[in-house]
Amino acid sequence: MPFLLASAFLLSALVPLRWATGVEDALVRESEPDLGVDGAALLRRGSLAFAGVFVYAALEAGFFALFPVYVVATGASERSAGLLLSLWIAGNLVAQLPLGWLADHLGARRTLGLCAAFSCAALLFLDPAARSGWLLWPLLVAGGGTMGALYTLSLMVLGERFARGELVRANAGFVASFQFGMLLGPVVVGASMQAFGAESFAFSLALLCGALVIGTLGAKRRPHAHRSDAA
Repeated sequence: MPFLLASAFLLSALVPLRWATGVEDALVRESEPDLGVDGAALLRRGSLAFAGVFVYAALEAGFFALFPVYVVATGASERSAGLLLSLWIAGNLVAQLPLGWLADHLGARRTLGLCAAFSCAALLFLDPAARSGWLLWPLLVAGGGTMGALYTLSLMVLGERFARGELVRANAGFVASFQFGMLLGPVVVGASMQAFGAESFAFSLALLCGALVIGTLGAKRRPHAHRSDAA
């Protein structure tokens, strides 16, 4: 039944596509063909967005694959592990709108750095919170929210740094970074847990978030790509 329900959700995504007409014209008009950004420029201009979505994917894959293993290793039941993972997902869902509002007012790059910093702190306190019991619940909701926002905010940064005619190729790099993160996240976290024990689950992920904070501090603010093209 879970697989049938998941399949039904995927098929239901076909319904709104019937009304999603004209999307191609909105992104790239005939008068604005693909500008063909080269590989070096793609990496240089999209580095922050690619790094952000890489860290997000590593977090997502690491949590889904190994967070229940970590929770069970702390002495909790499998049922509790599933509930705690659901709390992390719930935080991801409820934080999207308020953090999106913050990004509109503060800027995507700054909000990305703040979310990465809070995520790093949440991950560092994850093991002490898990040992204390009740502190883990609010930490997972809040941390899940800022970790989940890394994807949305990275996508906003991508949109700011590339013009409409460049977005198709830039998005390909974005998706590739996401897939690399999904691939490497569980491997790195699993190796850390095997080498240093289950309590090290969050440490390697915290290092990634810390590196992203440094990246946002080093990244220069760029003018919006659409307005710069018009100029």
